[in-house]
Amino acid sequence: MQQINIKKTYGIDVVLVLAPSIMDVTFSNAKSLYKPVEPIGLLYIAASLLSQGLSVRILDCNAEGLSVSQSVSKIQEIDPFILGISCLTQEAFMVEALLVKVRQALPNTIIVMGNIHSSCFPEYYLSKGIADMIMLGEGEAAFPQLVKYLKKGDYPDTLEGLVYLDDNNKLIKNEPKPIDNLDSLPFPAWHLVDLKKYKYHFYYHFNPKVTRNMVTSRGCPIGCSFCTIHDGQKVRFHSYERMIEEIDMLMKHYGMRQIMFQDPMFLAKRSRIEGFCDSILQKNIKIGWACEVHVNYAKKDLFKLMKQAGCHTVFYGIETADDILLKNIGKKSTIEQIEKAVWMAKETGLNPVGFFMLGLPGETEELTYKTLKFSLKLPLDMAVFSILIPFPGSRLFEELKQTDPQFNPYNWNGFNNTGILGKHPPEWNPKGLPYATLSKIQAMAYRKFNFRPKMVWRHFKTLKYADMHDIQALINMTLLTLRKRI
Repeated sequence: MQQINIKKTYGIDVVLVLAPSIMDVTFSNAKSLYKPVEPIGLLYIAASLLSQGLSVRILDCNAEGLSVSQSVSKIQEIDPFILGISCLTQEAFMVEALLVKVRQALPNTIIVMGNIHSSCFPEYYLSKGIADMIMLGEGEAAFPQLVKYLKKGDYPDTLEGLVYLDDNNKLIKNEPKPIDNLDSLPFPAWHLVDLKKYKYHFYYHFNPKVTRNMVTSRGCPIGCSFCTIHDGQKVRFHSYERMIEEIDMLMKHYGMRQIMFQDPMFLAKRSRIEGFCDSILQKNIKIGWACEVHVNYAKKDLFKLMKQAGCHTVFYGIETADDILLKNIGKKSTIEQIEKAVWMAKETGLNPVGFFMLGLPGETEELTYKTLKFSLKLPLDMAVFSILIPFPGSRLFEELKQTDPQFNPYNWNGFNNTGILGKHPPEWNPKGLPYATLSKIQAMAYRKFNFRPKMVWRHFKTLKYADMHDIQALINMTLLTLRKRI
């Protein structure tokens, strides 16, 4: 491992950082549509550091509304021994801008990067000196070990998940080890952030003031080609007993009354969900919640139990209305299954929400319109129409790197959110479906879906939980869909 200057004195062991907002750079007047989300991954890592007797702070520059220069000043005040920073592709350019200035201001602070984007481009960040080390995979077990080693002046060359350059500038990558027993992890360190700065969206039937996000499982066995949760990854779960304990804590200490479960495969283990719902009913816990559902796991009797236990909304990744396209992306579902699952939710009193993706591999303009018609046919409470982005870390990204000579994997602005909401054209679109066409169809999809009388009434009813930020977002979204016409 290359020599690293070890700080002899410092203010705190670790500061965990989220980069400043990308909204001004990436989005036009649509930035009011977005709100900061609780950094649950960092909250888990912070809790693990605290459990090992290490001191830690969380600095969410996005939620705090800090610029890059203000963020650097704040980090200087904290004066950490180690700076750990999460990096996703959407925010990569902001992370780099921040770390370059941090390196200048605090040359002896050790910089460790994590999350998917830095894991995909470790040599870029290490060879440029932007980071000293990169952690792959889940950091709750390995990162506290790394901190302890470095505080003693040792270099953990063989630590699981650690990536670094050796003395000959050769990239050394130690494979990470997944955490099998999620219940062994402490609760996320919710007390390290100001939860008032994180509010969930009102339009999914949530009261933003009393809603929190939770993650109760990791991994996904489906392996969609566009997803960065890797193909064939084993799904690991918190037990339903642990879920109830965390909910009880959040209700008592933070006034939570609503939960959005962010798990990609929330229903993958039926016995866990049945135990969870039965516990809520037996303990008479008054809470509302929503979750993501893969159509393969949709069961009417389970939906009825979920409804009794407070579930009000389920989210489906529908993507397209064509079976061949579904097969192309490895969705492992059919149009018939999707339609049946959506109606199943509706018939049990749940609000089904559909996520659609335009511009899939092999898609034509005709198939894009077919997806729009399908969305209007389904009894959906809401629909979200996105344009496909082949994110680094996905199977599609790797395929395009190998097969498309015009594909630039380092054009990170080209992987930011696109379509009617963004400033930057995407790095890739399917042949025959240019970005200009896709973005106009996307705008049309939002108009046709949301301007129907029943949807206008539906949106009006949800405004009881909206604040001025939300009203501005709705106005901006409406204007954007009206301006972009075919």
